[in-house]
Amino acid sequence: MASLKIRHLILNLILISFILILTLSAKFTKSYLTVSIEIYEDGSATVREEIRFKVEGSQDIDLYKIYLRSVNDLEGWRSRLGMEDIRYHLDPSHVGIYETKIYPSKLDTCDLYQTFCYGTFVFEYKVRSPSNDKGIVFIEKYARPRVVTYKFNRKSLLFENTPVGSFLPEYTTLEIKIPNSKIISLNPLSVEYETKPEYASKFTYHGRLKISDLEIVYEKKESLTEEVSNFLVEVSQTVTSWLFSKEGLTISIVAILIIISYILLKK
Repeated sequence: MASLKIRHLILNLILISFILILTLSAKFTKSYLTVSIEIYEDGSATVREEIRFKVEGSQDIDLYKIYLRSVNDLEGWRSRLGMEDIRYHLDPSHVGIYETKIYPSKLDTCDLYQTFCYGTFVFEYKVRSPSNDKGIVFIEKYARPRVVTYKFNRKSLLFENTPVGSFLPEYTTLEIKIPNSKIISLNPLSVEYETKPEYASKFTYHGRLKISDLEIVYEKKESLTEEVSNFLVEVSQTVTSWLFSKEGLTISIVAILIIISYILLKK
């Protein structure tokens, strides 16, 4: 029985060593990266990152199939495929990231002899609404009646840092989608436009974009119904916050005591 356990242990060690050797020699090469950001009216967002890659060699193709069954987190995929772009391209120190979902796909577009294939690694995550100077956009409400202004926070992007600034690397696409809005400032112009549009809902950038030059400012005008609804919500939140504050609780208790005393005196 003891010898059987030792034999199983040796076989497991050999298998682990074999996988490690394959991993170290594996050839996974990034072909293209697309980062799509969809921003909502409350300043929250959904981000989808899609990495297209090439894998060479039948052993590496088989190894990837093993990963599909055994790896389920970003760190694990980054270390096994050896691709640094399997990471958040939004800076967690500037935005609140949560609810990450990973969608590794089966390999496709293989040659006839299975000496190379292509694959797509996709992951999505959500970004919280702006709070405490963190957010993918900065929001200014009611600088003019019923107008809400949004300014894209370029510091939220985390791409290629160089001594002269941050850049969108080659073989990379950045897509920014917003609710259809009036455009106040757009610099540089995205590929969709030759001149600054009056209204827009999507901006696409390729290649060597200097992130520190990126400026997107837009505004939305609320309907009268939305303005009244938002006003009532803000009043409700303010009143609730005040009632549960130390001063609010004290005054509420005093008011209740006065009412009880009045009722008792009437009786």
